[in-house]
This record gives sequence, structure tokens and C-alpha cells, in this order.
Amino acid sequence: MSNFEVSNPIPNSPFEEPQAHWWILPGETPERLARRRFAHYFYRDSRSDTRESAEVDTGTVIELKSAMG
Repeated sequence: MSNFEVSNPIPNSPFEEPQAHWWILPGETPERLARRRFAHYFYRDSRSDTRESAEVDTGTVIELKSAMG
């Protein structure tokens, strides 16, 4: 099993609000967290990238704030 695989990859029911997610970082053991994952996306300026840097640089994490709180 690689570092990006877990034994039970789907920790939630498709019929209920998510209660857990996997936190996976390169070189570390995957960790199951008992809370919802935060909404986010990755931004990388396409003008400054080369093909080689795009393969290793995921960009900057931008968290999406909830309108409900």
C-alpha cells in the first residue's frame, strides 16, 4: 500500500452529512479526522510556471469561507 492509500477510503455514508475525512500529506501516515474537511482550492499563477515546477508545486491553498458562519 502506498503512502496515499488507506484501508477504508470512504469514511461517510452517501445519505448523511459528512462526519470525517482523511488528512493525507506526502511522507506522513494518513490520519482520519472526525470532522468535515474545510472547503478550499489551490491557486497557482500560470504565467510564472514551467512544466517541471507545475508537477511539484501544488500552489497556494485558498480557503472558502461559509456564508452561514
